[in-house]
Amino acid sequence: MIARVALVACVLVLVAACSRPESTRWVEQVQSWDGTVFKLEGYAELERSGFPLSVRGRIRFVEYYHRPSGAFWKQSYGYRPLVFDLVDGTPVAIIGVDSDGKCYWHGWPTPGLIALRWNGSGWEETPLTGLPIEKMRSNLMTYLVHSRDPAQDASGLLTLPEKRQRGWTDQPLSQWIAEYGGRCEKVRGLTLDIGPAPVLTGSHGVPTSSGQ
Repeated sequence: MIARVALVACVLVLVAACSRPESTRWVEQVQSWDGTVFKLEGYAELERSGFPLSVRGRIRFVEYYHRPSGAFWKQSYGYRPLVFDLVDGTPVAIIGVDSDGKCYWHGWPTPGLIALRWNGSGWEETPLTGLPIEKMRSNLMTYLVHSRDPAQDASGLLTLPEKRQRGWTDQPLSQWIAEYGGRCEKVRGLTLDIGPAPVLTGSHGVPTSSGQ
């Protein structure tokens, strides 16, 4: 009986170990629309599954923290910004609306972009007009984690050249708009039963500490 209880306890420990999330932390150089470069702290958490074999799963969420301003972004990976930039010293996040669900959730925005501005305590939606959209580029690294090898995850300080090796396309935002921005117009009128829209505005909390 004691041996059976011990075996069950060991199995539960192994299940917990295999199902707990993994994470990675990095700092990346970010090229702004005006040519200047600033640093952005990143953190990503992903799932593990597949007991008894531990398999890395999907990315659960991504965080970005601009320490000088206190601007903090945390959303599911599907809402990772195309652009995190500074306009007149104020952080701005631009989200690409690249699916039917996002179009429906966010009111069929044209040209398929959502802009949010940091107000000191949270994010508020802001019009694209007044932003240097024509000079903005997708400026965040895209290859964050490896499907099998944690040693290849983003970590430490990543310079602009190193980001290019990790999937940073440096694509002009105007090019993204030309390729994907008409999608919301094409499916206008679509009705989807997909629950409430993710809340992008307001406070996203506080950065996950390095001790967690």
